[in-house]
Amino acid sequence: VNSGFQWNGYGATTGKAEVFLGQSYQFLRPQNLPQESGIDQEFSDVVGRVEVAPVDWLTTRYRFRFNVPDTRMKRQEFDIQLGPPELTVSFNYTQLAGNANFNGRKQFFAGVSTKIQDYWTASVGASYDAKNTRVNGFSAGFGYNDECFGSNRSGQYSPSSDTDTSSGKYTGYVTVTFKNL
Repeated sequence: VNSGFQWNGYGATTGKAEVFLGQSYQFLRPQNLPQESGIDQEFSDVVGRVEVAPVDWLTTRYRFRFNVPDTRMKRQEFDIQLGPPELTVSFNYTQLAGNANFNGRKQFFAGVSTKIQDYWTASVGASYDAKNTRVNGFSAGFGYNDECFGSNRSGQYSPSSDTDTSSGKYTGYVTVTFKNL
């Protein structure tokens, strides 16, 4: 059984605000759910989102996952986006609680994206691991997306590596999208 609350408010000419809260209850649950996953008990963790966009060029968003029995935040994210599509600056803070299989994380991200022309976009960004006080990634991408077709390329570099022969990890993606088929 899923239960939730959602509220949306809109300004007379511009601006909007949204609030969402949700939780689920499982009468019968599988025994193989990961511990501390947020869905491993009868009642799930409470999840929520608050988004406020007072003007077209500013959006803030806060998301969370709260464990009620432990009275502990398991996940928190705060995002802010500033600027029009032609030049948008983004900042993000993510906090994840650790468990037996995963270390906790506190991470910052900053990025810049631009809409070069009607269908062309480009972006760059960097993330910083506040818990281990180090830069943990750089990213860049560009793409073409019209009403029928999309083609995007992106790359990421992580300065840390678990091998002696490399000073980091590189990852590249090519995404092709066909729309309205």
